[in-house]
Amino acid sequence: MSVTETVKERIGELAPGKSIAQGALGVLLVHSGKAGMVEYITYDEALKNKSISVTEVTEGGSVPELKLKNNGEDRVLILDGEQLVGAKQNRILNTTVLVEAKDTLIIPVTCVEQGRWSYSAGRYAGNKDMSGSRFQMQAGSRRRKAEAVHASLATERRYVGDQRQTWQELRSTMSEMDVDSPTSAMEDIYVSREDELKAFLEALALDQFDQSETIVGAVFTLEGKILGMDAFNKHSTVEKNWEKLINSYAIEAIRSRKKGGADSDGVKEFLKHILDADMNIFSPPGLGKDVRFQNDTVVGSGLVVDDEVVHLYAFNTEGQERDGRARTGSTMTSFSNRRRGRRQGA
Repeated sequence: MSVTETVKERIGELAPGKSIAQGALGVLLVHSGKAGMVEYITYDEALKNKSISVTEVTEGGSVPELKLKNNGEDRVLILDGEQLVGAKQNRILNTTVLVEAKDTLIIPVTCVEQGRWSYSAGRYAGNKDMSGSRFQMQAGSRRRKAEAVHASLATERRYVGDQRQTWQELRSTMSEMDVDSPTSAMEDIYVSREDELKAFLEALALDQFDQSETIVGAVFTLEGKILGMDAFNKHSTVEKNWEKLINSYAIEAIRSRKKGGADSDGVKEFLKHILDADMNIFSPPGLGKDVRFQNDTVVGSGLVVDDEVVHLYAFNTEGQERDGRARTGSTMTSFSNRRRGRRQGA
């Protein structure tokens, strides 16, 4: 089976489950009865057991790159949008990476702290090794980064984001949310809203759902509109990354006073749009193959390792300009209405 067929098969296996909403954020779980076999530990687990180090590539550093050393015996999974804090400035990873045991990689990143380029300034002074964070890149920015990386791969076969756009988005968000950050750090956006984020985490706790052992991911919505989906090869990875995922999507919902919701028909239509997208294969840093897909409706990626989709993420781009401004209403209801219309011969 080809890697693209592996991704399509995995998408076909995903089944929408229970939905729940908190404020403007909707969460609809996706299930799979097929347990993953590829083994790894998370970035946070590797940091905890001191088996990994992430540093600047040289003493002088390079904004779009970092050096990662896996000194342990386990493979390590680091997710798209994962925030790496410290060294000369905070960064986020531009694509999901699975690092082999005892391997060293140069990983592609985007800066999320514009006002610092120093080992000796700010809260991370003296820390030349990157550490972890509870806060992943916010969902809307992950979507736009995915589009930028897709374009870079198509033209240069490089995992490069749009640095200027990312900085502009961070400044805009900080201004809108009245966040004071001396170094314009994305981390400070989340820290300023920790109490509100805690309410989302409590309301959307994963252990409240039935059949939790088959949960492999979720589709997230804002005001009923699909934002995106993250799914993994096994339930344990969802558990370990749930807080980061909720924070990433909830930070978007904090700015809204409307209600959220999710429905399975819309999710099924969203998954169909992924299946309909053109898929292209690239070689990411680390293990496996990166299957990238994009059309007028979705953009995303599936990392395939040992004939298994370790991480699949997709974002809704329907009704979105490249700079993030909405063109038309892009909702799960609109997906469902079109589907019902086709059934009725509309």
